[in-house]
Amino acid sequence: MNTAWVGVIAALGGAAIGASVTIVQMVLGHFRDRDKRLDSLLVTALTFLAGNETERSCGVSMIEGVFAERKSYANVLVPALTSQAVQLLLHTTASESRTEFYNWLRIMELLEHFFSEFKIIGNYYGEIGNAFLVKVSPDHTGGLNIPLETLKPWAARYSMDLDAEASAYATA
Repeated sequence: MNTAWVGVIAALGGAAIGASVTIVQMVLGHFRDRDKRLDSLLVTALTFLAGNETERSCGVSMIEGVFAERKSYANVLVPALTSQAVQLLLHTTASESRTEFYNWLRIMELLEHFFSEFKIIGNYYGEIGNAFLVKVSPDHTGGLNIPLETLKPWAARYSMDLDAEASAYATA
């Protein structure tokens, strides 16, 4: 084999190695940029989630569309969604708002998804159950105006029997 061919083969080998390194860097850069965009979008979604009812609706939509299937974000989203669910159920002053009612339903569905899909329970599950107990308390005021018949199936998903709780308050 003459030296010209050795030079050509060495040059092709070097080019292949260089191209490989460049492709790896491009792929890693793509994932890094994507993660930055997702993190930025998450901050926006959480900011919207804590806003007024229209912003909350947009925040829930972002979470449903982008983050619901990403387990890596569940540890941030479950506490935020739990807080919003309790806030709407017990403390909001927009008690008659249909938008907030649907926001609450969508948040509850997201939480149910996170709890079942990613096996995240912990204290957040209990916070929701406790909110149901507070909601049916006769001296509680505030929060969304949700009829007991609508709350019952949701409470049952958290192992809460609202009929029994309501009757316990009645006999106390």
